[in-house]
Amino acid sequence: MASTFPYEKDMFNGAKVDLCSSCPPAEQFDEALRVSLAQWKDDGIRGVWLKIGVAHSHSVALADKHGFRVHHAQDGYIMMTKWLPADEPNLLPGYASHYVGAAGLVVNDENQLLVIKEKFQKNPRWKLPGGLMDPGENIGDAVMREVVEETGVRTEFVSLVSIRHTLSYQFKRGDLYIACHMRPLTLDIHRCEHEIEECRWMDISEFLALVRSGEVYELNGFIVESFLEQQRHGVALEPSRVMDRVCYTPRLKQPRDAAVLNSGSAGGAIGNSVL
Repeated sequence: MASTFPYEKDMFNGAKVDLCSSCPPAEQFDEALRVSLAQWKDDGIRGVWLKIGVAHSHSVALADKHGFRVHHAQDGYIMMTKWLPADEPNLLPGYASHYVGAAGLVVNDENQLLVIKEKFQKNPRWKLPGGLMDPGENIGDAVMREVVEETGVRTEFVSLVSIRHTLSYQFKRGDLYIACHMRPLTLDIHRCEHEIEECRWMDISEFLALVRSGEVYELNGFIVESFLEQQRHGVALEPSRVMDRVCYTPRLKQPRDAAVLNSGSAGGAIGNSVL
């Protein structure tokens, strides 16, 4: 009789099976998986996470025959899952449901924004620098990295300004776009020539005026208007550490003079935009 696959039990009474480094030939795999499934059901295992190395990808079709489904794939492996209780709905969580992007609203002492135009766009418009967060990055670090990569300007995180949520992005995943107020530590621009067509410091009033002519993305204009409103009322979403996690909560600060902040702005022309 074939031996069962070794597994590690997780906190939800599930089995984590790692076959990346060692996986039997097809015939042995098929029999070992059949025997293992019977044993796991007897042991009361609820869900099975089966990690198969790319070098053993022939086993994916065999696992599929036994009711496993692909959960996700990363460099070097394919993760498959199977829910065992026949009388309960499948409670195994799906793979990541969203992309997360972050943008830097960088304002200098002259009330100018750091703005870019990207290359390879059919109709390039001015926007805030930013991009997708990397795995393991926190929000502030991601924005600092993206801003310096695209513009050469070093910054530090001040506060969170807004979050835009889109339900259908690439590969039917949602998208979160997080805009952050950043303080510049340097002012000289050294744009990334591979990605960025233009980069400059622009008066806030000019940036908002260009929204109406279609030369600035409407969403970015809305974010800047929201930032100005927060500054007028002295409110900022700042990070607090709760246990080992970061939580962004509203803090009351000293209100800024609206005339200084927004001299000649678009006057709320896009204040009712729908994200």
